[in-house]
Amino acid sequence: MNTTTPQTESLWVLGHKVRPIPTEGNYGLVEIVSYPQVPGPPPHHHEGVSEFFYIIEGELDVNVDGEWVRLGSGDTLSLKPGQVHTLMNRSEAPCRWLTGWNPGGFEAFFKEFGVGADQQDAMEQSVSKEVIERVQAECERFGMIVAAD
Repeated sequence: MNTTTPQTESLWVLGHKVRPIPTEGNYGLVEIVSYPQVPGPPPHHHEGVSEFFYIIEGELDVNVDGEWVRLGSGDTLSLKPGQVHTLMNRSEAPCRWLTGWNPGGFEAFFKEFGVGADQQDAMEQSVSKEVIERVQAECERFGMIVAAD
């Protein structure tokens, strides 16, 4: 019996390299590489969805409900539905981490707004004005609610 899942191609999403990891659908999972000083998404929460972070290597700063927390290799963080959060790698080295959602579905956000890593200037395309405007206009379709200022 083969229990492995096929590898999927990496995408650049808002300046971060993302590799969706196939699941059976009851949860969503992606691996992300966040490069130094690349900002994360705007502060937001997920409607009816819990999320976790697991740091594989490096450091990642996560802002949860207005408080910054630094996560290092092996650290985890769980978020309840409705917790406002954002993130940024403020270190000098890339950070590789997993994030997942229960129930699944939010991983479709990355596929919708991602630029194939094999495309020329993919990282730059992923942070273009057009992509940012699309994300802002359409993210609620994926249950991502941007926090009011």
